[in-house]
Amino acid sequence: LEAGLESLKVGLIPPGLDQVLIGAIDRSRHPEIKAALILGACEGSFPGVPREDLIFTDREREQLAAAGVELAPDSRRQLLWEEYLAYIALTRPSERLWISFPLADAAGKPNVPSTLLTRVAKILPGAEKKDLGSEPYWSEDNIRRAAGELVLGLARGEEKAKLHLDQILADPGLARQAAPILASLSYQVKDELSPQLGERLYGSSLEVSVSRLETFAACPFRHFASYGLRLRRREEYDLEPRHIGSFLHEALKLIGDRLAKQGPFWYEEWAQVMEIVDEILQEQSPRLQHEILTKTSRYRYLNQILRRTLLRVVEVWAEHARRGEFTPVGLEVDFGGPRAVLPPLDLGGIRVRGRIDRIDAALGSKGLYLRVVDYKSSINKLSIEEVYYGLTLQLLTYLLVVMDNASRLVGGPGQVAGALYFPLQDPIINVDGPIKDEGELARERRRELRMEGLLLSDPEALCLMDAQIRGAWSELIPARINKDGTVGKVKSCLPQARIQLLLAYVEGKLKLLGQEIEGGRVDVAPYRLGRQTACTYCDYKPLCGFDPLIHGCRWRHLPQLADNEAWVKIAGEVGEDVDLSTASGN
Repeated sequence: LEAGLESLKVGLIPPGLDQVLIGAIDRSRHPEIKAALILGACEGSFPGVPREDLIFTDREREQLAAAGVELAPDSRRQLLWEEYLAYIALTRPSERLWISFPLADAAGKPNVPSTLLTRVAKILPGAEKKDLGSEPYWSEDNIRRAAGELVLGLARGEEKAKLHLDQILADPGLARQAAPILASLSYQVKDELSPQLGERLYGSSLEVSVSRLETFAACPFRHFASYGLRLRRREEYDLEPRHIGSFLHEALKLIGDRLAKQGPFWYEEWAQVMEIVDEILQEQSPRLQHEILTKTSRYRYLNQILRRTLLRVVEVWAEHARRGEFTPVGLEVDFGGPRAVLPPLDLGGIRVRGRIDRIDAALGSKGLYLRVVDYKSSINKLSIEEVYYGLTLQLLTYLLVVMDNASRLVGGPGQVAGALYFPLQDPIINVDGPIKDEGELARERRRELRMEGLLLSDPEALCLMDAQIRGAWSELIPARINKDGTVGKVKSCLPQARIQLLLAYVEGKLKLLGQEIEGGRVDVAPYRLGRQTACTYCDYKPLCGFDPLIHGCRWRHLPQLADNEAWVKIAGEVGEDVDLSTASGN
């Protein structure tokens, strides 16, 4: 309760010379105003009819009150209070007063006007009465609402809307008044820039991040608003998911560096590991949004959640270290930036830069295996469909950069072992019965925090990641090995040729998106893939004016593809054949 009350803030709209106050009569403060509009003056609603309490009747309340027991008001007092509220509503305006009621309710049943209207009519016999419901649909007073409904009807393809449009256009007076709303029917957005303007905005040599290319693939206008016009939301002193994500990334890098100094068996001294986590948290917390984690009880509680999240992640790290041979060769590795360890991914005039959360390596009988790990706040699976459309390119781009720079990282060539997402969570465990012991709880947590992505369909590489994988599903990676030593049929396990095909496609897709940016494409074309759209988390919706109900605004529908269909299309883009029978998961 204290934490909740402490986080409350009182908001006040600055008063102005001209303002409109909207509120319920029983909950709002009512200053002296010039005009008032009372809505919903129906019998039983305004004034409200109090109902007798189901626990104590009015008579029982009177007896308890006589005995000195203080209770809520009885129905008589509530009725007087409703009359007082009606008096307040009628006496606040100094110049104009409107009282209205709907002719019917939401179910279509007729409403009875409040007795308040009869009483007001006796006090003010000269008050004007007007029945708005009897106006013609295409009257001058109703034209704007009717035109708005007409536009929505046309957007839905309703036949009667087309007839109404002909009717309104036949009357010059009505057509003139409806023109501002009907103009939305022919509204269009300019969808491209001149090459010269595009070069001035983005430069003659394009240097981009992978997330920027994914933004462009989602909606070219969103990319233009963010990276061309460089529009940003007003910064507020608040904690957003992106701030927490950056904090966890930085903390995990520092924790990883400290643990590496403890030696390969750092997980055996768990008390020391917890001390390292607490030290890093204590060092980094004040840097997050100007010490925001110390401001309120809510944020101090969030600090505890971050600590638990870091401990859960390090616990899973420890299990990876116990069971596997992969060790980090790089944490938060920059490529393409001014202080980057690795060069940018050069795509012929388009340079891609970024930061790889973690690069791991392990030595096997066939040489060095390399994998990339990308930290995510949610549990993600790599969708081949989204890779094909360019919506999810980051993880595979990181793998492409690592394989191109294997000699810089490990001093020689390396083989692809996988590209995986690592969830940064303190998961809630849902089980059917009670947890037997701490060991079972730890196993459930590992399953919830299992990495997802793609892996090389190679028993040796998988065993180097989890030595306990033989004959069972792994708790750490999305794979299993059968008792006969073969890799189980899992969509995430791919042969070497299939991974190389995917990397070649990603490289071509990055280059194509970069060329379209250079070409000046800025059309409002948000994608829609099933229920997923580009507009869900977009900050620029008020700017682009996209509304699928407006004529001319259409989603860029991306056909949903099964995995096999996506693989065939990817192979066709690269110009190679794909043997679907070699896919582990198909």
